[in-house]
Amino acid sequence: MEDFERICQAEYQAVRRFLLRLSGNESLAEELTQETFYQAVCSVHRFEGRSKVTTWLCGIAKNLFYTYCRKPKPAFIDEVPEKPGEDFVDTLLEQCDLSGCDLTELVSQRVKFRGCRMTGADLVHTVLRNTAFDACRMDYVNLSRSKMERVGFTDCSLREAALEECRLSRLTLDECDLGRATIHQTPMKGVDLRTCRMDALRIGLSDVRGMIVSGSQAVALAALMGLEVKE
Repeated sequence: MEDFERICQAEYQAVRRFLLRLSGNESLAEELTQETFYQAVCSVHRFEGRSKVTTWLCGIAKNLFYTYCRKPKPAFIDEVPEKPGEDFVDTLLEQCDLSGCDLTELVSQRVKFRGCRMTGADLVHTVLRNTAFDACRMDYVNLSRSKMERVGFTDCSLREAALEECRLSRLTLDECDLGRATIHQTPMKGVDLRTCRMDALRIGLSDVRGMIVSGSQAVALAALMGLEVKE
């Protein structure tokens, strides 16, 4: 046990960095790192040595993070609506932590989210009009069945985000990370992807006619899906 605890201490910062990359939140990464090592000590008898200790620890950490994202969390800033369907209007939300928050049926008009952490947030059935997201961390966010009009995402991380059965009008994503995101049964006409990372982007049963892409991955994606390429 002493040897195992010494190994865990040596891996502490590696696990913390892993969680920080996932969450984008210093305090949350620290909290989940401590919980990771607590669970590791409790379950050390199940570690069979088939993988590296770091891999095993990061697996525990990832599961804890996903569990955290799935838990409903109360809104804790004054600007966040308290009830589903309540409005954001003419609001600037800056450096807010909305990770995992339930924002189902939110109505947002002329709102700017700047530098917000929204990892794992639930925005199903939202209505977003004239809304901007700037440098926001939105990995694993669920935007399914939402209606978006004149919405822009700039320098946002949307890895493994879900956009299923959405209604989009004049949507722009500029220098965003869409790695492993899912776009399903969503017409893409008028959607403009500008210099976005799109590794393993999944677009299924969606009409991509009228979609515009630009950047280093544009040619390959356009050839695959018959899209217009903007020089």
